[in-house]
Amino acid sequence: MSPHLRGRVAIVVFDEGGSRDDFCRDLELAGVEIYRNSAGWSGAARLIHRLWGPRTVFSPQCWRTLLLGRLLRKGRILAPTSHNLPWLEWPLELGWRGRIVARAHVRLFRAADSVLSLTPEMASQLLDRRIRRVAVVENPIAAENVAKPGVRDSFHVLSIGRLIHRKSPLVLVEALLLLPDHVRRRIRVTFAGDGPLASELRDRLELSGIASFSIGPVNSVSGLLSEAGVLVSCSVAEGLPMAVLEGAASGLRLILSDIEPHRLVLGALDVEGHRLVPPMDAVQLAATLSEVLGEDFDGRESANSALREYAATSVAARYDAEFDQLRLARFCG
Repeated sequence: MSPHLRGRVAIVVFDEGGSRDDFCRDLELAGVEIYRNSAGWSGAARLIHRLWGPRTVFSPQCWRTLLLGRLLRKGRILAPTSHNLPWLEWPLELGWRGRIVARAHVRLFRAADSVLSLTPEMASQLLDRRIRRVAVVENPIAAENVAKPGVRDSFHVLSIGRLIHRKSPLVLVEALLLLPDHVRRRIRVTFAGDGPLASELRDRLELSGIASFSIGPVNSVSGLLSEAGVLVSCSVAEGLPMAVLEGAASGLRLILSDIEPHRLVLGALDVEGHRLVPPMDAVQLAATLSEVLGEDFDGRESANSALREYAATSVAARYDAEFDQLRLARFCG
C-alpha cells in the first residue's frame, strides 16, 4: 500500500471466516486496518465508533453500508461495494420492504465518493442510476476453495449456487433429461446449494434415470471441485460468479450460460475448452454436455490464468489504486 494511505484506509468485516479471512490477512500486511465484528447488527454501532480515526471507510458487504451511511461522520471517504443489483432483486424478493431498502441503497451510492463494482456491465447499470463515480474491482478467488489435483470423474456434473430462478438450475435438469439413457446412467450430478427450487429439483432427478445425484449446501466446495469433471452455470444474471472463478482455478472444464459476466471470465482466462451456451436453452446445453462428458480436460493453463488474474494480491492492488485516487481527489483536489 502507498505510504500516504497507511492509517487512512479501514475495512469493516461483519462476517468472518473462509476467503474473507485470507483476503483480510493480505490487506493487513499491506497496511490496511481491519475491524472485525462478529456480533452482527447489535455490535455494529459500537464498532463504528472505533473508526473515527481512519479517514477512509470501506465495507465489503454493500447492503450493510446502509448502516455505515447513517453513522459515518461527514468528511470520510465512503467507498461501498456493489456485489449484486439490489434495486432489481430486492423488490422482487421482499416486496414493498425491498423497494424501500433498494431506494435507500441507491441514495447512499449517489452520496458515496465511489462505488466499487464487480463487472463493467454492473458499472454501467450503476451509472444509469446517476451514481457519480464507479470503479470496477473484482472479487479475489477464495484460496481455501481451490481444489488440489485429484482423480476426476469426467461424468460428474457440478453446479454451485442458490437454487433460485435466477440461477436456472432446472435448465440443467432439463438438459440432463435430454441425454441418451446410456449417458444418463453414467452421470453423477451435484447441486451444491439450497433454495426454494430444491424440492422440485429432487423430484425431477429421482425420475431421471441419472446414476446418482445430491442436492444441498456444503461446508466446503474444495472436495467437490477436486472430484468433478464439469462445472455448469446456467444463470441468467450474475455479478462476478465466485463458483466459476473457483472452478477455473481448480482446473475444471466450464460450461456457462452466455451472459456478460461469464464472457468476462472466459475472456480473462483466454483458454480453449470451455463452452458458452445460450441462456435458458436446455437443448443446446444437452448437446454441449454430450460432446464433453467423458472427455479428459487439462485444466492447468486455465487454473494458472485464473489464479494470476484474480489472486488476492492482484485485487488488493486494484483497491489500493482506487483508494489512492479517492484520497487525491478529496484531500488534494
